[in-house]
Amino acid sequence: LPAIPFDLTTKNKTLLRQLESDRPRAKLLFLPEQLMAEVAKDLERGRVRFVEAQVAIAIDILLALPLRPQNLNRLNWRHNFSEPNGPRGQLRLHIAAPDTKTKRRDIDSEVPDDVARRLRWYRRQILPRLGADANGFLFVTRKGDRKGQATLTVQIINALTRQLGIHMTPHQFRHFG
Repeated sequence: LPAIPFDLTTKNKTLLRQLESDRPRAKLLFLPEQLMAEVAKDLERGRVRFVEAQVAIAIDILLALPLRPQNLNRLNWRHNFSEPNGPRGQLRLHIAAPDTKTKRRDIDSEVPDDVARRLRWYRRQILPRLGADANGFLFVTRKGDRKGQATLTVQIINALTRQLGIHMTPHQFRHFG
């Protein structure tokens, strides 16, 4: 039998049309870097803008490796990341098959260097200020506990709406590329 044609929903088509132009696409692609620069500047003044830092890291990861929101939310340095060439070398992300939606295949991918650099900075500079384990979960509350998926999703949506004027969910990054 012929394959069933895959078609995006109207909502996803509308989003992708908004991101066809160079300006909004560039704003999205450079948003993590912009947010982290603002976070770093405020950190020098003694203010920890951890939500902005987490949103930047989440968007960075989603742009490079379009994970499902439940996998993004559960990322844990000790369990999901490896540095085969040391802390300044390649960074790899691994999610075991049982932790994926289909439970069939592992997710194993190299993290792009610029994303790895921001992720390592976040891990060294932000997580300890929240009392969080730098080798534990990436997305934590002010008290250092793992952040809920719904909370992280809303924070990402709100940041994208505020910064870019578009409504985009973490799941929709899977269609962007």
